Amino acid sequence: MEVEVGARLKMKLRDRIWYPIGAISKIIKGKGGEVVKVVIRFDDGEKEVRDWPAKNIAVDNDNNNEEKKEKKRSKIEADAGSPRMFACGEKGCEFESKWKKAVKTHKANVHDFDVTYYLCNVGGCVYKAKQPFNLNQHKANVHDIDVTYYLCNVDGCDYKAKEAGNIKSHKSNVHDIDVTYYICNVDGCIYKAKTASHLKKHKAAIHDIDVTYYLCNVDGCEYKAKYAKSVRTHEADIHDIDVTCYVCNFDGCVYKAKQASQLKSHKANIHDFDVTYYLCNVDGCVYKAKQASDLKKHKANVHDIDVTYYLCNVDGCDYKAKKASSLKTHKANVHDIDVTYYLCNVDGCIYKAKTAGDLRRHKANVHDIDVTYYLCNADGCEYKAKQSSTLIRHQKGIHGIS
Repeated sequence: MEVEVGARLKMKLRDRIWYPIGAISKIIKGKGGEVVKVVIRFDDGEKEVRDWPAKNIAVDNDNNNEEKKEKKRSKIEADAGSPRMFACGEKGCEFESKWKKAVKTHKANVHDFDVTYYLCNVGGCVYKAKQPFNLNQHKANVHDIDVTYYLCNVDGCDYKAKEAGNIKSHKSNVHDIDVTYYICNVDGCIYKAKTASHLKKHKAAIHDIDVTYYLCNVDGCEYKAKYAKSVRTHEADIHDIDVTCYVCNFDGCVYKAKQASQLKSHKANIHDFDVTYYLCNVDGCVYKAKQASDLKKHKANVHDIDVTYYLCNVDGCDYKAKKASSLKTHKANVHDIDVTYYLCNVDGCIYKAKTAGDLRRHKANVHDIDVTYYLCNADGCEYKAKQSSTLIRHQKGIHGIS
């Protein structure tokens, strides 16, 4: 089927009626010169890539003939030096086009002028669309009405999707089929991603390339983040801006959270409510977790399954860790790299530590600040220690308690 950029398209929906949907904005050809994909610009402004020929989509010759007439008329007018332009006419809007239909579509989509709405007839749903195509998509995606499922054809995989594009993404991400890798071009970096957006995020997060910083708008606060969501979370957590508190409804529990996910985790972890357990599938292991991430950590730490090692890059050092934080601690403690010192604030004391825990122990042991005493439970013994290990040695050596 011959197609060209600008050709109007129509789609046959489940009611067997053909509806105009938009136009071709770009064509993609295969090695033999044939058209294999098209980019469709829908009348509501959305764009989508479709294989060509596409099922239930065809060139709308009736509309194309009308548009060809308009183009011919516009060309004649342009040659005469006075092309006719159709203006939107809405107050403050400067949109204009050579085609009257384009103006009509613009006014319906942008200004809600002369719109025919297609309403969802599912009980209680207030969704409405300007195109029957969008309504059908809504009913399929939200209400599972007249859904065509696309199935993954990999043996043993039960994945299915409502969009062909989602199947392609699934097969690429999960099964490594038809993957196009995007390689980080920073010297020494071996990162690769399956999407351009992931590579862009990586370069911004790791290499500070093309970073857009989002700033906290609270006076005097210098917080900035690479993601707008991080700033919103910061403003809610630190400044109590736009906070919605989620309250635990268990009797006697006063817990509240700023995120629904945090409340759900709290109720699962503390009250064993609505818990989904993730079981370790290693033979003989009875470990179970309430979070998939905890199971993943367990399998990596205990069974060495799917471990990502972080290697120390100091010459001659063979240290490796399963956590980036552990590597950071190692480099600080052993190689004095990127050390943050915690200083003792007691007058006259010059002690400094590389961890907050070491500073707390120092202040407790040396200055008796925030001390937790461990008491000997032997009858008549009043011994107490600042370290549990010291108490154990005392009980074993003095009282013979092991």
